[in-house]
Amino acid sequence: MRRRLPWAGLALAATGVLGSAAAVEARTVSATASGNATATVVAPIIIVELADLDFGLITGGDGGDGTATIAPFAAAVTFAGPARSGCSSANRCTSSHPARFAVSGEPARSYIVSLPEALTITPESAARPAGTAPLTVTGFTVRTEGQPGTGAQGWLDSSGQGHFQVGATLLVPSGTASGRYRTSLPIIVTYG
Repeated sequence: MRRRLPWAGLALAATGVLGSAAAVEARTVSATASGNATATVVAPIIIVELADLDFGLITGGDGGDGTATIAPFAAAVTFAGPARSGCSSANRCTSSHPARFAVSGEPARSYIVSLPEALTITPESAARPAGTAPLTVTGFTVRTEGQPGTGAQGWLDSSGQGHFQVGATLLVPSGTASGRYRTSLPIIVTYG
């Protein structure tokens, strides 16, 4: 009597499965499709600075930290804490004002102004007194001309022109050293 080996039937079944997969592979059909590539070319955005952000003449105090804030489209600085205007009259000092910029580009397009969170502002003099700490400018705000209340987004007019102004808050720590403080204000304007 011949004995049947249990694996002999399995081998035949496996061969049948492999044969079926090869038949399916041979019947695969390819497909093609096409799509479009598009681009819109616009005029580059150009920014021109018209005026620096100027907090004017400020006196600090030893009674704590103070602030000086100027808003876009405002002429006067508002003070908090011991910080005060160093001018006895507007005629004797350079008037304070927000930064002013002109922007041009593609007519009737929106644009967005991006500003840093904060900046460090240091005394101009290379020979500044020992222990002179830098100041901080923070709380930048933007208003676009013709679009009050829209914040950092504006619209270029039908000739591709627009204007915006930038305000901020200057932190004036107690005991701030005398001097003229200055820094660069990086601004990025992109289409919205």
